[in-house]
Amino acid sequence: MNFASVCRQLCQRSSIAANRAQISALFYDHSAASRNDKGGTIYLNRRSSNSYSASKQRDGLSIGETYRRNMRPPNAIAASSSLSASPTSSLDSDLIETSSSSSSIVKNDDRLDAINVSLVDRLPDALQPYMRLMRVEKPIGTWLLFFPCAWSIGLAASPGCFPDPYMLAIFGTGSFLLRGAGCIVNDMWDRDFDAKVERTRNRPIASGQITRLDAFVLLGGVLAFGDFLLMQLNTYCVLAGVGSLSLIATYPLMKRITNWPQLYLGLTFNLGALMGWAAIKGSCDFATCLPLFAACISWTLIYDTIYAHQDKKI
Repeated sequence: MNFASVCRQLCQRSSIAANRAQISALFYDHSAASRNDKGGTIYLNRRSSNSYSASKQRDGLSIGETYRRNMRPPNAIAASSSLSASPTSSLDSDLIETSSSSSSIVKNDDRLDAINVSLVDRLPDALQPYMRLMRVEKPIGTWLLFFPCAWSIGLAASPGCFPDPYMLAIFGTGSFLLRGAGCIVNDMWDRDFDAKVERTRNRPIASGQITRLDAFVLLGGVLAFGDFLLMQLNTYCVLAGVGSLSLIATYPLMKRITNWPQLYLGLTFNLGALMGWAAIKGSCDFATCLPLFAACISWTLIYDTIYAHQDKKI
C-alpha cells in the first residue's frame, strides 16, 4: 500500500465521520421536534435508567418499548427525513449521496443503541421494579464486592496456576446476590430518607412501586439462593458468610449514628478477601489475608466517600 492510497483512505474515513455527525444531529433534531409536536411523552435521557420510568405514554406502550422507540437508530430517522424533505436541501442530498459509505456506521450505531438499552428494560414491566431494587442495571456494586474475593482466590492459587474457575463462579454469583440483598435492606431502612433526596426518590420502595412486604419476600428468596451457594463451601466460609449477614443488616444504621459509615461498609464489603483464601486452603492465613483486607477497606473508604458527595448541595 503506497502513500497515496493511505491518504485516500484517511480522507474517506474523515468524510464518513463528518457524515455521521450530520446524521446524529438530524436524528436528535428530528426526535426532539417529534416529541414536542406530540406533547405526550417526557424527554427520555438515554444515559439515565430512572428518568424515563416516570414518563406517561398516551398510546399504552410499555416503559421499555417507549424507550426503544424514542431511541430509534439514526438510519431510521435519516431515511424518514430524506423522504419528507425538499429536493433542494443540501443536508438531505449529502445524506443520500453518502448512504452507501455510511451503512457500516449505522450498523455500529444500532449495536450501541442495543447496548444502551439495559437488560432490565427488556423484562416485563411487573419485574422491572424488583430488578431495580437489586440494582441489576448498575453492576458496579457487584464488581466491587467480587474483586476482593477474586484477589484472595488468586493469592491462594498454586504458583503458575490460574485461580479456580469453580470458586470464581460461586463467589461471582454470591457477590451478585449479596449485593442485591444489601440494596434491598438499605432501601427498606431508608425509605423515608430516599423519598427526600433527588438522586434516590425514584427507587422502587421510596416511590411506592413496591411495598416493604414485597421487598421482604424478595429478600428471603435472594438469601435462600445465597445460602445454597454458601453451603457449597467449607465450614470456615459458611461461618464467615453467616456472620457477614449481621453486618449487611446493620450497615444502614451506621449512617445514623456515626460519621464513618464508609469504614463499616469496608468491613462488610471486603470479607471476601478472607473467605476466598479460606475456600481454597480450608482456613485463613492472616499473614497473607489481613494486608489484603486492610487495603480493600482503604479502597472502599475512597470510592464510597466519592459516592457520598453526589448528594451534597453546592
